Amino acid sequence: MSLNNEGRINLERSGPWIGVAGLFVLLWIAVASSQFAPWWGVVLFVLLLIPGAVLVARLSRTHPRRAAWVPLGNLAVWMIITVLGLSFWGWSADADNSTSATRVLAAQCATKYDNLRQTMGENGNPGQPGKRLTKEWDAADSLATELSRRAKDTDCPEGLRSLTDRVAGIENLIYGQADFDMVRALTIAERDLVHAKSIRDYDPLPDNLRRAFESLRAHAPRANRQLAKQLDAVDSTDPLDESASKKSLADLAAAAAESDEYRTCRQALKVIGDHQLDEE
Repeated sequence: MSLNNEGRINLERSGPWIGVAGLFVLLWIAVASSQFAPWWGVVLFVLLLIPGAVLVARLSRTHPRRAAWVPLGNLAVWMIITVLGLSFWGWSADADNSTSATRVLAAQCATKYDNLRQTMGENGNPGQPGKRLTKEWDAADSLATELSRRAKDTDCPEGLRSLTDRVAGIENLIYGQADFDMVRALTIAERDLVHAKSIRDYDPLPDNLRRAFESLRAHAPRANRQLAKQLDAVDSTDPLDESASKKSLADLAAAAAESDEYRTCRQALKVIGDHQLDEE
């Protein structure tokens, strides 16, 4: 028996085993493709091994030698699909959160943005309609909502910290401004009065409460006109500029301290507050 015949006999015996071993290697390669391919690409690679396995099973009975070459055919198909994916389908090891670790980080980042969105949603926008800070708060809320759905790993932690700081700065300015916005205070007081009338015997109103509302209705618009410059300055302040925020709020407080109209409104609000109109 010649050496060539011995080699042929060995291949006929080992061909199916070589084919099976090759398919297992390709299965490992298919799973490892998750480093650059999306989930559906990995599933496609695995599914393409099924026809190869069926072919190896058939050839092992009819042409054992040929079974050894089946994995090479599957490898060629894997290479073609990989080239197409990297060239035309946007597959990449560094983009679009393609790796498992990156996807985990992206999911964790999205969860943090969702927590911020929920926190903002619990209290709602504290600003007044039409104000710049109100619009900025709405824009921040929209961004948090968007990133809670499609955040990338690169959106944390710097992007999250920046957005959180911006929201905190916006709300600090809005709440600081609200303490001196007497028209806003009047609006809230009128709403609380409607509530109180629905559950209390307020017909007529107590004299001191009636006089307090008359005073607040008369002086609130005047107080806001006197403080208009400072109120507008607060609304136009960069919420991320801490020193500018402190200065604009301090200027507003100083102007309010010099305003007789503002002091009159505060006195009326004290009387209204003593009646606790917002309680059940």
